[in-house]
Amino acid sequence: MDKVVFWEKKDGIATITLNRPESLNAINRDLADLFYDTLIEIDNDWDVRVVILRGAGRAFCAGADVKQFSKSLDFGPQAVYETIHKVQKINFLLKTLRPPVIAAVHKYALGGGYEFAASCDFRFCTEDTIMGPIEIDVGLLPVASGMTFMPRILGPQVAKKTILLGERFDAKYAKEIGFVLDVVPNNKLMDVVMDFAKKLASKNPFLLYLGKMTINRALASNVSSNLKVEQEIIKMFSELSITKEKVEQMIQRTRKEM
Repeated sequence: MDKVVFWEKKDGIATITLNRPESLNAINRDLADLFYDTLIEIDNDWDVRVVILRGAGRAFCAGADVKQFSKSLDFGPQAVYETIHKVQKINFLLKTLRPPVIAAVHKYALGGGYEFAASCDFRFCTEDTIMGPIEIDVGLLPVASGMTFMPRILGPQVAKKTILLGERFDAKYAKEIGFVLDVVPNNKLMDVVMDFAKKLASKNPFLLYLGKMTINRALASNVSSNLKVEQEIIKMFSELSITKEKVEQMIQRTRKEM
């Protein structure tokens, strides 16, 4: 049986594929567990400089697998909590993963799929994409990271509007509100994303990691705390001592603080 998540690496670029095309890559427990393990594996592979996240088949990710979610309700609140919490851990890993992560979004990115995309560093989508935090219409809220990350991407007003109305919006609106970096023709998505990934991969990998970490930390901490991190990086520059070990220590410390 095909893996529901798989990844491959070429020239320092890792491509993760969500692989439940028959269900528009809806999130079930198997997909969540394997996705999480994949991210841990990639984070420990220092040959990977950039990551691309994509969906197989007709969509990026249509959100939670409603059938399995309904079954989870039969096993009580703990089963529901464990599944949603695992997705939240995935989104935290995407946000704090050492390499930058690019979401290649097509057709649908709804609910949990929208949160996957939001947790990436960069997002490109096709012209026919429909996306949004639709959880409120099924009696939920985007608690797997959406309410934490959305205000940082869109600002509080637009984040509240999209979340509290459960809005579905198109690619044009996604570009207008700054959710996606660019909208591309359907048949050009992976070409555009790969070109962008190659540009990133050509840069000093330690500087990619430090830059991503420091910017993310700035969004999650106070100014004075983040300036201290910048001072540490200045010291590393001045002493010509940017090493794998020091970068790893800073990344782990930032994850704990976030």
